[in-house]
Amino acid sequence: MKRLGDVTNDLDSFDRKLEDLLHIATNFSYPEELGNSKKFMAAMREDVANCRSLWEFEVNRIKITEGFLVVKWGNVVAGEMEDEIKNLFKKLKDVKVDRKSDCYVGMQDVIKKWTIFCPLVGELRDPAMRQRYWSQLMELCGKQIVVSPTILLRDMWNLELQKFPDAVEDIADQAKQEKKMEDTLKKLTREWTGVEFLFDPHKGSDVQLMRIADDKFEMLEEHQVQVQNMFASRSLTTFEKEVLMWQKTLANVAEVSLLLSEVQRSWIFLEDLFIYSDEVKKELPEDSDKFVGIDMDVKEILKQGLDIKTATQFCGIGNIFQRLEKVQSALEMCQKALNEFMDSKRRSFPRFYFRSSQDLLDVLSNGNQPEKVVPQFPKFFIAIDSYTLEFPDGPGTRPSAVGMNACVGKEYVPFPEHLPLLGKVEVYLDKCIEWMNKALKHFAKTDIVRYYDEGCDKDGAQRGKFICDGQAAQCALLVQLITWVKLVEQSFDQFEGGKETAVYDGWQVQHHLLLALIVLTMTDLNMPNRMKIMCAITLDAHNRDTQERLHNEKVTTKDAFQWVSMLKCYWIEEEDDASGGDASMQIADAKLRYGYEYLGNGPRLVVTPLTDRIYVTATQALRLCMGCAPAGPAGTGKTESTKDLANAVAKACYVINAVRRWTT
Repeated sequence: MKRLGDVTNDLDSFDRKLEDLLHIATNFSYPEELGNSKKFMAAMREDVANCRSLWEFEVNRIKITEGFLVVKWGNVVAGEMEDEIKNLFKKLKDVKVDRKSDCYVGMQDVIKKWTIFCPLVGELRDPAMRQRYWSQLMELCGKQIVVSPTILLRDMWNLELQKFPDAVEDIADQAKQEKKMEDTLKKLTREWTGVEFLFDPHKGSDVQLMRIADDKFEMLEEHQVQVQNMFASRSLTTFEKEVLMWQKTLANVAEVSLLLSEVQRSWIFLEDLFIYSDEVKKELPEDSDKFVGIDMDVKEILKQGLDIKTATQFCGIGNIFQRLEKVQSALEMCQKALNEFMDSKRRSFPRFYFRSSQDLLDVLSNGNQPEKVVPQFPKFFIAIDSYTLEFPDGPGTRPSAVGMNACVGKEYVPFPEHLPLLGKVEVYLDKCIEWMNKALKHFAKTDIVRYYDEGCDKDGAQRGKFICDGQAAQCALLVQLITWVKLVEQSFDQFEGGKETAVYDGWQVQHHLLLALIVLTMTDLNMPNRMKIMCAITLDAHNRDTQERLHNEKVTTKDAFQWVSMLKCYWIEEEDDASGGDASMQIADAKLRYGYEYLGNGPRLVVTPLTDRIYVTATQALRLCMGCAPAGPAGTGKTESTKDLANAVAKACYVINAVRRWTT
C-alpha cells in the first residue's frame, strides 16, 4: 500500500508538470499535442485505483478470515462463515484488474480454499462426529490435533481439509448415518419397552384373550422396515449386534402375535363345539378328548401372557412359537375332523349346504335344545319364522311342534298332528320339512272339498269368505288355481258338447268372481286377510285375461297351444292312493309335482304374457334336466320371475349373491 502511495505521489507530480506543459502549448497554439499524454496519465491513475481496490480487498479478506481462525471450535457458526466467504468471492470478481495476474490468482485460490473449507466445517460440527471418526480424519490429513470445543478454527485450517473434500464428506456422512442408526435403536428400545398386550375377558371367565393394539401393530411393521434398511448401511458393523437383536425381536413379536391371534380364533370357534356340545362329543369322541388337552395348553399360554404382559418379553420366550405351532396344528386336525363331521350333516340334511359354517355349527352345538334351533328357521325355510313349541313332558325336556309361524306376512298354520322334536338335529329338521309338507297338503285337500261344498265356484262373496277363512293362504291360492283350470276345461268340454258360448260363459264367470273379490277389498279387512284377497285378485286378473284371449282367439280345445302353454294345476287322485290325491303342476309337456314348501302370506308377482313365456322356457329346461339362464339388464325381473315360478310350484328357491353370506 506504501508503494501505491508513492506511485500516486509521482502521478501527482507528473500531473503538475503536464499542467505547465499544457500552459506553454496553449500559448503556442498546439495543446492537442498533449492529448495522448493526458489519456496515458488517466489510464495509469485507473490502474493504480484498481490495484488499490484489490489490495484493500485483500486487507479486508485477511481481517475477516483471521477473525474466523481465532474463533473457538465450539463457537463456530459454519453457515454464517460460508455466507461471508461467498460475499468476499463476489467482491473479488467485481475488482477490475487483470485476472491472470499473480496477485489476483493467488487471492482467488485462497478464497476457493475457504469456500471448500467452510462446508466441511459445517459437516464436522455435527454432533454425530465421534472420536473414531476424528481419528480417521487425522490419519487422512497426516496431522494430529486434539479436538475439543476450546481449540481454534486455525487448528482445523492447518489440517488442510480442503485438500480432501470428498473423503472428509464421506467420513462426516458415515458419522451421520451411524448417529441416525443409534437414535433409531434408542427409539426402538424406548417405545417397545412399554408395549404390552391388551387383554379381553373370554365369555366372563378368568381366561384373558391377548391382542396387540392396531396402532402398535402398524408401528411394528414400520420398525421392521427401518431395521431391514439398516442392513444396507455402511455403519452396520458398529451396531451389528444390536441390529440383529432387534431384527429377531421384532420378527418374534410379529410371528408370535399373528400365530397367537390365529390360535385364539380357532380355539374360540372350536371350544363351543368340543367342550359344550354334547352332540359333537358324541359324534367325535376322540377329537373331543384331544381338544381337552389343547384347551389346557391354550389357557396355560394365555395365563403366561397375562403374567408377563410385555410383548417383547412374551414373544421372546424360547419355545413360545413352537408351542403355538403345535397347538395350531392340533387345532387344524380338530377343524378337519369337524369339517368332515359338518359334511356328513350336510349330506343328511341338504339345506345345511346353504348355510355358513358358523351358522351350521351354531345349530349343531344346540342340537339337543330344539328351542334354541327354532330361531334359526328363517335361515333354513323361505317363509317360516319359527315353530310353536309345547313341552308335554315339562320344562327341560324335548318339545313338540304344534304349528308354524310365517316370517313372510302374518299367518299361523297349525299342524294336524304334533311333531315331537326327537333325535339328532338333522333328523328332526328333516321331520320339520315333512310335517310342513303334510300340513299344507292336508289343508289343500280339505280346502278343495270345502270350496265346492260352500258353493264358491258360483258365489263370489262366499269365495272371498273361503279365502279369508283358510288356514293357509298358500292352500287357498292353490285351490283357486285348481278350480280355475277346472272351470276353463269344463268350458272346452261344453263347447265340444254343442254349447257354442261355453268359452265366453266361463270367461264371464271368472270375471264376476274377480269383481266380487274387488268389492270385498272395500270392506273392513285385517291386514292378513287383505293380503290374501290382494294375492287372489292378482292371480284372478291374470286368469281372466287368459280366458279373454282364449275367447278372442277362438280357442276351444284343451290341446290348443294357447292353453297348453299356461301353468296349470290339477288335483290328481289315484285309485290306489290312500292319501286322497296330490297336486300336480303342468305346462306344455312338463309335469312338476307341487312341492308344498311353505310360502307364508306375502304378495305375489303380477303375471304378464312375458312371465308366461318365461315359465314355459324355464319348465322345459327343468323337464330336460338342463339349466336356465335368464339374460337381460339389471332390474328387469329375471330373479323375481324365477322366484315367482318357484312360489307357483312351491319349491324352495335359494338366491346366492356375490357376497360371503347366503340369502334365501
